[in-house]
Amino acid sequence: MGWLKKLLGKEESREEWLAAHPGKESKKSEAPPVDLEQEARTRATMEGEMDAAREKRGN
Repeated sequence: MGWLKKLLGKEESREEWLAAHPGKESKKSEAPPVDLEQEARTRATMEGEMDAAREKRGN
């Protein structure tokens, strides 16, 4: 029934909910650093696998 509350405008906004529940903020961790060499190796492997699949399908 959350969609009905949203439709009728009776559901709390995110800001209202946070004000009513102190200390419940999102605590997301930062993304890990990207290793460019590993990314390039992974991309090459995946592209090779995709090329092989295309060849197998005949495209």
